[in-house]
Amino acid sequence: DDSVSELSEMVFAEFIEAVARIAVAKWEVQSMAFHEKVAMAIESIIGLKKLVKMKLQSQQKKCSAH
Repeated sequence: DDSVSELSEMVFAEFIEAVARIAVAKWEVQSMAFHEKVAMAIESIIGLKKLVKMKLQSQQKKCSAH
């Protein structure tokens, strides 16, 4: 159904807005600049991707060992 896929798809601008909102909510420190908060949020997302990839590789190794 096209209407379902349209509702579940996030456009890039919406993604950036979501990251910015998370950054502001997560790091409420007034002394941090907005761009620093957004950079930390993006670094956290990148770190999660690496963590998930490492866990998947670990699980694959365990499955192939059995």
